[in-house]
Amino acid sequence: MRRAVFLTVLRWWLGGRINQADQCGVRKATGQMCGMELDKWGDHAVSCKVGPGVIARHNGVNLAWLLAEKAAGYSVQREQKVVFAGKKKPADTLVWGWKGEDACAQDWAVVHPMTKKGLGARKLDPYEAVTQAEERKKRLESSMCADAGVGFVPLAMDTFGGFGPSASEALEVVADQMRTLKGEEDQEKEFRAKRLAQKLRITMFRAMGHQILARASVGRLEEMEAQTEWEEESEEEEEEELTDKEEDEEEKKKREEEEQKKDEEEIQYGKRKKMALDDDDDPEMTTRGILRQLGDVEEEVLEWQFTYQDVVAVLEYISKFTVSRRVLDAVSDHLLAL
Repeated sequence: MRRAVFLTVLRWWLGGRINQADQCGVRKATGQMCGMELDKWGDHAVSCKVGPGVIARHNGVNLAWLLAEKAAGYSVQREQKVVFAGKKKPADTLVWGWKGEDACAQDWAVVHPMTKKGLGARKLDPYEAVTQAEERKKRLESSMCADAGVGFVPLAMDTFGGFGPSASEALEVVADQMRTLKGEEDQEKEFRAKRLAQKLRITMFRAMGHQILARASVGRLEEMEAQTEWEEESEEEEEEELTDKEEDEEEKKKREEEEQKKDEEEIQYGKRKKMALDDDDDPEMTTRGILRQLGDVEEEVLEWQFTYQDVVAVLEYISKFTVSRRVLDAVSDHLLAL
C-alpha cells in the first residue's frame, strides 16, 4: 500500500478531516461530472457511484475472497450466470461443494453505513447496513438461484471493516476448510478466520484510499512535489548520518593513534629507565666517570665559574634525559661544589 493511500485511509478511519475539493470532480464515461458537494469527512468520496471507485472496491474484495476459497481447496469460478441465456450474474463467485451443495452462488456487497437514512434512525446499529444489504440481495436473487438448483449466499461488509451475519459465517467455513486442508488443530480455525478478515479489510481500505485521493484538493503535481521533498529530506538525513559516522571514525582513528604513540613513549621511557638503573653500578656512569670521559676538556670544565642560574640550567637540561636519581644528585652536588 502506498504511503499516501495508507495515511489517507488512516485519517478517514480515525475520523479526521479530509482535504477535499468543493465539488466532486470525478466524471462519467460520457464526460459528465458528478458535481456533488464534498463533505470534510469523506462520506461522499467513499459512496459516490460516479467513476470506477465503487466497482473497483467491490471487485477487489471479490477477487481476494476467490483466492482465499481456492487456497482452501474449493473449485471456484468468478462472475458466473446461473440461468442460461440470462443477463444477470448473481454469482460473484460460483463455488462447487459448498457445505454439501453441488454449487453455490456468492454475491458480495460493500456498503457505506454513514448515510442520511442510517444516521437518522432512532436506534443506531453498527451492523444495520450490512444486515440490510445481505437481506436485500437474498430477496432479489435467492429465488433465481433456487430455480436453477443453485444455492445462494449473500455476503456484505461495510467501509469500516464490519461483516454481515452471512459473511461472518462464510469466513468461518473457509477458515475451517483451510485448517482441515493443512492438518491443523481445531483452535487454529479462529486464527485463520481473523487473518482472512484482515486481508479482505486491507483490500477494501486500499480501494477506498484511491477513491478519496481521486477527489482530494491536493492535485497530482502537489503530491509529486511533496513526495520529492520528502525524498530529498530523507537523502539529507542519510548524508548527515554518513558524515557523522565518518567524523566519528576519524576521531576514533586519531584517538587510537594518540594512544598508540603514548604507549610507545611509555615503552621507550621504561627502556631508558631500565638502562639508567642498570648503569647505577657502572663506575663510568658516576659524575667523575663522566668527567673523565671528557678527556682534554676536563681541565677547562673544572676552571669554569658556574653561577646559580648556570647550575639550574644544567640540571634542567640533564633532567630531560632518563638518568638515575643517584647520577643526577651526584652531578648536582658536583656543580654546586664548583
